[in-house]
Amino acid sequence: MVQILSDEQLGRLTKVNYKANSWSKHDVWISSTLWFNLSQGKPNSDVSQYSVTLHKLSEGDAPTFSSEVHLSLVLSPNYPPAGCYDKSIVNFLKNPILLTSGDIISLNVKDDIEFYEASTEIGNMCDVIYYKVISLGPDSTEGKSYLVSTKSTSLYQDGTINSYIPFVNTTPGFMHGLPGLSKHVEALQQNISPYLNKNSVLQHVCTVLLSGQSGCGKHSVVTHVCNHLNLHFFEVDCQSLIADTPGATESKITDVFRRARLYSPCAIVMSSIESIGRNRETGRVDNRVCASLKKSIRSLSETSTDADLPVVVIATCSDKTSVVSDIRSLFLHQISIDAPDEKERYEIILHASRLVNASRDMDYHKLSKHTAGFVVGDIWELFRKSVQVSSDRVLGK
Repeated sequence: MVQILSDEQLGRLTKVNYKANSWSKHDVWISSTLWFNLSQGKPNSDVSQYSVTLHKLSEGDAPTFSSEVHLSLVLSPNYPPAGCYDKSIVNFLKNPILLTSGDIISLNVKDDIEFYEASTEIGNMCDVIYYKVISLGPDSTEGKSYLVSTKSTSLYQDGTINSYIPFVNTTPGFMHGLPGLSKHVEALQQNISPYLNKNSVLQHVCTVLLSGQSGCGKHSVVTHVCNHLNLHFFEVDCQSLIADTPGATESKITDVFRRARLYSPCAIVMSSIESIGRNRETGRVDNRVCASLKKSIRSLSETSTDADLPVVVIATCSDKTSVVSDIRSLFLHQISIDAPDEKERYEIILHASRLVNASRDMDYHKLSKHTAGFVVGDIWELFRKSVQVSSDRVLGK
C-alpha cells in the first residue's frame, strides 16, 4: 500500500504491485481509470504535465473500511440506464478496493449474460459500465480513501448521473496514437478542446465536419479523440433519420439531440451527413429539415444547464461538396482526411504487421512505396487477405 502525492490530489491512496522486471525503477505504470481519478476527470489532462511521488505507508496508517458506499450509474449511450447491473457490482466489490468520493469506477460486464439480454437494442454496446462514487458513509472524511467490499460495506445505488468517463483500453497501444493518422487526431482534438474548458469564452456549440473517402479512418480518428478527451461516443447514422415526410425526419432529428443532451458530456457523431437535407423525390434542398438541424444544434447551448457537460457535434461524409450548403455552413470547423503519404503508409503498415505477426523479413518500405493511393482501410484489407491466403496455404486448401 502506497500513498500517491500528485499535483492535483494530495494524499491519494492506492495499491501498487511492483514487478522486478520493470523497465525502470523510476517508471510508474497506472491504469487509465486511476489516472482519470487522480486528475479529477479533466478532459485535457496530459500525463507529462504532472508529477507523482510514491510514499510507502506504515501499518498504522493503513486505510479503514467504509461502513457504506453510495454509487450512481453514469449515463451513457452504450448501455441502458434501467439495466440491472447488481451482479457486476457485487463481483467488482468481492475483494477490498480503495475508493474516494468522486471516483469513477469501470466494471467489466463481458461475462454478464443479464447485461447483454438487457442491451439488445443498444447499437454501440461496449463491455464496460461506469459508476460514480457519490459518498462513503456518514463518518467519512472528504478526500480520504477507504476500503470497500461486499463483506464489510453496505452498498446503495442512487439513481443516475452525468460525468466524463475514463477510457478502458481494449486495443494494444491504442492510446499511444493512431499510426498514419496522428495529424488528423491532433487537428480534431485542437478544435474540440477549447469548448471543454469551463473557463472558455466560447459560448456556442463545437461543430466539426470531417470528410474523407470510405476507409480513410474517419471513425477511428473520432473514436480516438473522444476516448482521449473522456467523452461519451454517441453515433447516429443519418440515413436512419430519413423518413417519408419532412415532419417525420424533423421529429427524428429532435429526438436524437434530446438523447445527446441526456448523455452529456458526449460527442454526437452524425455519419453520412450528406444523406439528409434533400427531398427524396425531387432531390431539392429540404429547407424544413435543414432548419430543424440548425435549431437542434443551437438548442444544445440554449438548454444546457451545466457548462461543464458540453455536447460536441461531429459530422462525417465522403465528400463535403455533396453536403447541402445550408447544413455544411452549420459546421464551424472542417477537416479533410486525404490519402496518406509514403511515410504515413509506412507507419500504418508497420502497425498492422505487428498486430498480425507478419514475417520479420518483410520489406515495409518497399510495400509503402507500392501502395500509393491506399487508405487505412485498404491497407488493413491487404493484410487481412494476406493472412487468409497464408492460412489457406498452410492448411492445404
